[in-house]
Amino acid sequence: MVLHLQYADDTLVFLEASFREVDTLKLFLHCFQKATRFKVNTLKSRMVGVGLTTAQVRDLVPGWDCQVEDLPTSYLGLPLVLGKPKKRHWSTITDKVDRRLAGWQGRFLTMAGRATLIQATLANSPIYLMSILHMPALVANRLNELMRNLLW
Repeated sequence: MVLHLQYADDTLVFLEASFREVDTLKLFLHCFQKATRFKVNTLKSRMVGVGLTTAQVRDLVPGWDCQVEDLPTSYLGLPLVLGKPKKRHWSTITDKVDRRLAGWQGRFLTMAGRATLIQATLANSPIYLMSILHMPALVANRLNELMRNLLW
């Protein structure tokens, strides 16, 4: 059985780790390319095995030019992990907020300007992720600390 999720032009496909399933996916992608004249960019594609080694995944997809990765990884900024995401899986969000803050000169803005900046950009960064996953308290505290430091 093949399951999939789509967002804009990205597709996430879940299938059993069998040659039959992989061959079915190859056939589907081939038909898709013929019918739409779109080409699947295998250089931007990734195969991730759940409960498989990288070598086992490579054996399932011989001849594909796609990357082979292990869990944890990410998809559209979301951490893909087995089990509940831990603090380290949220590091992309905290690092992103930290990088944004590094370039801002908050001392040149009024208090209202800093508050608007925080609400319009920083506070919205983790919302998509938080709508899907439960954010650990340590991560929320770190983000609040970063925003508080800019405000004061």
